[in-house]
Amino acid sequence: MSSQGSRPVLSKSEAAQTAKPSRIEYVRLGDMMVDPAYQRPLNERKLNKMLADPDLDAIGVLCASCRVTKNGVVYALLDGQHRWKFLLALDFSPEDVVQTEVFDNLSRAEEAAIYRLRNTAEKVGRLDLYRARLVEHEPVAMGMSDIVARFGWKIEQGGFDGHCTCVDTVEQVYLYDQGKTLNMVFATIAGSYDRQKGVAHRAMVSGLGKLYYRHPGISVEEMITRLSKVKASSVVADSRSVSTMFRTKLGDAAAEVLTGIYNSNRKEVNKLPAWRS
Repeated sequence: MSSQGSRPVLSKSEAAQTAKPSRIEYVRLGDMMVDPAYQRPLNERKLNKMLADPDLDAIGVLCASCRVTKNGVVYALLDGQHRWKFLLALDFSPEDVVQTEVFDNLSRAEEAAIYRLRNTAEKVGRLDLYRARLVEHEPVAMGMSDIVARFGWKIEQGGFDGHCTCVDTVEQVYLYDQGKTLNMVFATIAGSYDRQKGVAHRAMVSGLGKLYYRHPGISVEEMITRLSKVKASSVVADSRSVSTMFRTKLGDAAAEVLTGIYNSNRKEVNKLPAWRS
């Protein structure tokens, strides 16, 4: 095993022999770190390019080695340094979590081997992982699939009517309350726009999810009546503008835009409170 501060030199054949079982779990951003012994320095230009056109659905699955130290558990990133820094630069909290493939009990040489292989191999996409979870009959994935299918949708690659690509956002909304809010979200999307290509954008799904979860008494039928009069592309564009202007997460910006749509032409006493107090 290499000494601290040195860069391990392993051939691909040696690296391939270090394969060990891994698991998928949600890891706090604040528990992650980068080991300079084998990690390349942060590429600021690459990070700035990511920040110029943020796309949370392109984050994919990070990869880390779980290290148990005298000060607690830390996760040494093996793949995803720039995505980790990207999330922190977007004002995500160290308490926020991200889906991560985790290895246990690796030596530093084994970490370096996996790092080198992962950074020359094709990235594991979230949709690929989701499809694998369906094959395994994983309960959360199955629950998500059942709900969106109820309204004629599927979580799949984009470009077609009825396809929703933002699997991470769908899962976040599902986990609010095991699918109750997600059911309201897709009832609203289907009722407002049927299965039109692109309307189940992450801004729409997240914004509706946040709105319904905060105000569970909202009438879905009334929301459909109001939302169906507004182009979905306008909702997304306005949400991006609000997100940029006020430096808020896209989902919160969308919830603010949707609050305005729901409140339009309503008596003051019946309006929802402003999203940002």
